[in-house]
Amino acid sequence: MAEIDNLIDCLINLKRQRHFRAFWRNQDQASFDMVRGRVGIESLWSPAMTDLKKRNI
Repeated sequence: MAEIDNLIDCLINLKRQRHFRAFWRNQDQASFDMVRGRVGIESLWSPAMTDLKKRNI
């Protein structure tokens, strides 16, 4: 549990420093941000990438 707590503390600290642009709740949000260039680096979240390929983007 200590490792998980340390990881969460680290991520919260990075979020407070505005390190992350967005956290996606579903593939529509992920695709929306990717298509509109709102993110420079994104995770290769499989459902979102599949959605973009369907749209030929």
